[in-house]
Amino acid sequence: MSELEAEPPSDGVTLSPELLAAFAVAVQRAEKRRRILILGTLLAMLIIVGGMTLAFVIISRADPGQFIAWVLLVPPFAVGIVFWAFGRWARKA
Repeated sequence: MSELEAEPPSDGVTLSPELLAAFAVAVQRAEKRRRILILGTLLAMLIIVGGMTLAFVIISRADPGQFIAWVLLVPPFAVGIVFWAFGRWARKA
């Protein structure tokens, strides 16, 4: 038997079927939470890139002397709401 085919060393610890099932459920919940957070992060990236691009277009088309710098605050505010909402969703999952 080669080293690659050898069985992993056993330290004498075996998990009961109930404990193994509980561990599997915990891992599945953690994976679901991580997936939700990744989805929220991807959505936030789209919002910040698209929102800031739109904000700069709006600012460039504004009349001279018109104050619309507040448009630059909308995308980060929207990203904050997305992070908050997806964080709550992940915590409940």
